[in-house]
Amino acid sequence: MTESRADRRRNDTRTRLVRAATGLFRRHGIGSVGVGEICARAGVSKGVFTHHFPSGKSELVAAVAAANGAAVAELLARTMERPRAFQRCVRLMFDGYAQAMRNAGPDYGCPIATTVVDASARFPSARGAADHAFTTWRTVIASRSDEATATLVLAALEGAVILARAARDPTVIETAGRRLASLLDGAGDVRRVP
Repeated sequence: MTESRADRRRNDTRTRLVRAATGLFRRHGIGSVGVGEICARAGVSKGVFTHHFPSGKSELVAAVAAANGAAVAELLARTMERPRAFQRCVRLMFDGYAQAMRNAGPDYGCPIATTVVDASARFPSARGAADHAFTTWRTVIASRSDEATATLVLAALEGAVILARAARDPTVIETAGRRLASLLDGAGDVRRVP
């Protein structure tokens, strides 16, 4: 079954709203960004927003967490599936985020972390979407390690991002990644990629 032109337009508009919200949430947090600002960034009216997100901002927050969660899971999977040492994969994760922060600016944060910190009390459905994203990321990382190590790596990365934003210095992320990788050195891959 092929997608109609109207369905494509509808999906494109929804995607534009999610992307606009993701960028704003990364930089300003969820609580300080209004629907009007998201609509302006996406180039749509509030009526169009309501059509795509009838439950309002809470539905959009969950959609942002789901979309970003899936995109990051895909990046992590590509990093983990390559035949390289697990410690190198960890370095690549941290170095990649530091480079993204350099490219986008020092206020480039994680919209999933923002969902938990800034919005989970106001939007309980967002907490579930954030938990799903983090669980998926841990599972992908654990494909090359174990669950406890994957949790450590993810917690260290998210913490390093917060510290780097506070310091306005992405080298904090690289430093944390190098140190963590050296601590993991010698542990080897629990599950090796062929």
